Amino acid sequence: MDAGAGDAPVVVLLHGWPHDIHSFYDAIRILVASGYRVIVPYLRGYGATHFIHDDAIRNGQQSVFAADVIALMDALKIDNAALAGFD
Repeated sequence: MDAGAGDAPVVVLLHGWPHDIHSFYDAIRILVASGYRVIVPYLRGYGATHFIHDDAIRNGQQSVFAADVIALMDALKIDNAALAGFD
């Protein structure tokens, strides 16, 4: 999920198990109203996520999730973001 103005400061929200992106419904609305762009990805293994390559790491280590967030930010050309989450 990507909400808010494309040129606004970015907040990335990360859900924990067994939750998903819908856990942040109220927070997204508040943050966007406060002038932020909010990105809430499904973490690997959740929602409609799938692995493009057969050799992709398939585990729940936090370092793997961190690498996914960095790759997402790189793909979206985001240099800086506030990060929040729960588990």
